[in-house]
Amino acid sequence: MATAILNLRWSRNPLLLTDSLEKAIAAVTTATYWSTALWYMTQKDKATSGLLTVIGGLQVWSAFFAPT
Repeated sequence: MATAILNLRWSRNPLLLTDSLEKAIAAVTTATYWSTALWYMTQKDKATSGLLTVIGGLQVWSAFFAPT
């Protein structure tokens, strides 16, 4: 739920992601997605792991590489 609120906030004002604190929050969120994906992979749940990997990748792209 908290990540949904963060993403909504960033989508409404993309310039927030120029702030280093906001980028750090995005990086921690991505690390959480990817570490959770790794855990699901160890539990043999490839579908959930794949979904979280894609979500983490989209988070990285939108926070660090998308044009503002």
